[in-house]
Amino acid sequence: MKKITGWHAFVRLLNFEIRRFRWMLVGLMAITAALQIGSLVTTLLTKLESRRQNLLSWNGAQQDFESKWPPFSFVNLVEQELLMEFAWPILIGVAVIGIYIFFIWYREWFGKDTFVYRLLMLPQPRFHIYLAKGCAIVLFTFSLVAFQIVLIPLERWLFHLIVPEEMRLPSDFSAAVRAHPAWEILLPEAADQFVFSYGVGIISVMAAFTAILLERSFRGIGIVYGIGYAAVCAAAMVLPMEVLDMRNPDARLYPGEVLAVELTACAVVALVSLGLGYWLINRKITV
Repeated sequence: MKKITGWHAFVRLLNFEIRRFRWMLVGLMAITAALQIGSLVTTLLTKLESRRQNLLSWNGAQQDFESKWPPFSFVNLVEQELLMEFAWPILIGVAVIGIYIFFIWYREWFGKDTFVYRLLMLPQPRFHIYLAKGCAIVLFTFSLVAFQIVLIPLERWLFHLIVPEEMRLPSDFSAAVRAHPAWEILLPEAADQFVFSYGVGIISVMAAFTAILLERSFRGIGIVYGIGYAAVCAAAMVLPMEVLDMRNPDARLYPGEVLAVELTACAVVALVSLGLGYWLINRKITV
């Protein structure tokens, strides 16, 4: 069989991985939309109906009633009444991605006909399997984040559609994102924080992949190797920030120096994970 090399082989594997999780992604998007939009509409209709009933039975001055039911914005609604309702679909998505990081590898061994043997025998570089699975996880994650970005303006539009003008206050997209802690984590305001946060996430996926390959390469003792490797990587990325504490005014290093140490530690974890993963998938895992 002729060996397929270059980007063509990688793209074929990536397309294969995307096709495998596409319905799971659609399902998570549907759950997110249903829970967030459903809770938004239900809360607004209940709130407006309660206000209408109170208005019908109100015997006091109109000014007193308006002080009891002041106008509110989309930001107010999210902060005060929809925190958990909007958080649940995000937490479900995070949990599914976390599980899928392991499932994307282990189903090859425990699925029908031990598919990993056929996968490893394909006429293409084995490391492309590692890269394709990693890129699939990244695409999975950013697809859900992009969908949430699209949902926020839609939810703001529904808010304006349902709430009468005299009862609502204006709020922009940026304020809406800052209204929910989960949205703020998903969409950091500063570009460097966005790159750093998702960069650490991608490196964590690399470390997890390499830990899985360690377990698969050495089986019994491989569980210890995998857990140990994951623990060392986690410590290498977390300890510099905790030990050096860039927020402490009495710290020996400047914040920029602490950040440089953290970035160096993350870069080392990424390079070691890629290098070890390359060696394992090419030299240790056999058909």
